[in-house]
Amino acid sequence: MTNDSYLIKLVVKVKPDYEKIGIRDKDIIDLNVVIKPLFQRPFIELLPVATVAYSSNVPEYSIVDNVISQRNKDAFKFNAGTLLLFNAVKFGQMREGALGAGIGFNIPKSGNILNSLYISSFLSYRQFLRFGIGVGYTEFPSGLKGANVGGQLPSDVENIENILIYDRKLAGFLSLSFVGLKLTN
Repeated sequence: MTNDSYLIKLVVKVKPDYEKIGIRDKDIIDLNVVIKPLFQRPFIELLPVATVAYSSNVPEYSIVDNVISQRNKDAFKFNAGTLLLFNAVKFGQMREGALGAGIGFNIPKSGNILNSLYISSFLSYRQFLRFGIGVGYTEFPSGLKGANVGGQLPSDVENIENILIYDRKLAGFLSLSFVGLKLTN
């Protein structure tokens, strides 16, 4: 896959025979031609991505005056993952842009890799910038193990985070990938 430009010098001169019919030396054409090949992009790519998952009405648990309390809120979850991208439509003067669709998953700290799965549409520029918007599901807190809202934290538990139960919940996803970004010449 190459995306380099090629410079070709083109010189067109008149044959000596043509001088007899009145063509002068100033009619010589001397120009530089830059050839830029169309950007080559694979139809299928496997990419590392950074994602932000958003879901509403997610329970948040805290301890207030030694009592477990709960409130529902909008939640954001930042993750790294992998995306299988299908580049369907190419555009731009050199076909450097693309629209595509993909299926992705986030890499969990523990547990099943399929606990965070999404589909997304993607806009790509050249080989380094890809931005996607999608929908899927990922794990968010959904309850407590061994404790109840309005009760006290069990004596053998020091942090409420240790007794959270996580379930898959519908979420919106924003994804970003900078594969192939060159920071030097």
